[in-house]
Amino acid sequence: MKKNLAVVLGITSDLAFAAGVMLLSLKRHLSPHVDGYDVVIIHDGKLDENDAGLFHAICPTCILVEYAPLCLDLSVLPKDFRPAYIYRFESFRLLDTYKTLIWLDCDLAVQDDISELMNYGPLAMAIDNFSIPLVKNGLTLQTNFKIPLAEYDMNSEFYNTGVIVFQDTIQEPLKIYEWCMTTFTSLYDILSYQDQPVFNMLVQKHPTMSAVLPTERFNSFVPFASSNTAAIVHAVGRRKFWNDAFVMLSFPEWQRDYHRWLRMGGSRYSGAVFFQESLQYGTYQLFKKLMS
Repeated sequence: MKKNLAVVLGITSDLAFAAGVMLLSLKRHLSPHVDGYDVVIIHDGKLDENDAGLFHAICPTCILVEYAPLCLDLSVLPKDFRPAYIYRFESFRLLDTYKTLIWLDCDLAVQDDISELMNYGPLAMAIDNFSIPLVKNGLTLQTNFKIPLAEYDMNSEFYNTGVIVFQDTIQEPLKIYEWCMTTFTSLYDILSYQDQPVFNMLVQKHPTMSAVLPTERFNSFVPFASSNTAAIVHAVGRRKFWNDAFVMLSFPEWQRDYHRWLRMGGSRYSGAVFFQESLQYGTYQLFKKLMS
């Protein structure tokens, strides 16, 4: 018998702290609204035992899965390939176990109830915040490819893969999984955003399968005003909640969960921080300084 819901995360071991923050936010913004769910964390097999233990302490139904692709010979891909690029495809395989899956990137801040996501599908994503027509002179699907593909509409708006809902009403998910893996491998050299262009190709091939999530609520990018009240905020690009002082100060809820994670004994972010000198100020103080 299938379980109702899993939230799926994908990390490399150096991002364990981001998964820990996500688990803490889900405990606050999903647990009170649904009757039980699993969290499946797909990882690179290098997780620290202490971090793994903390995942289970926060979420007893957390399931750790070391990545093992079903039908891909990694040796055919260039040395710069990282398996984490295609963790999202594994969600199709998990539909054997769950009725609904919610994939969440780890560079997201969950700020409100996200249980409404369970109502979308069979395959649902939000239009990219920088895609047409949301932004004047916005980006088209072509930006996901280094060269155009004649059989697809390269001038269309495109979906962002930071948040994806999968329902088990998707027909033959294992065949779709195999198509995604084969397509990714064969087109790897011309893909600009890892697996995102493959998902966009998929919804153009199967338009009746896809649904649109409200971008402003469930995948608002950091620079947009909607991020102030969105249920899910996405720190796309290089500037994340953990490596940019301005982003840190703008989203204190993420920072509070990060410090809760650290107090529990979890691993920390160890890289550089953009504009680190600004962290000596509180948010209000920094705004006053910048305006003076």
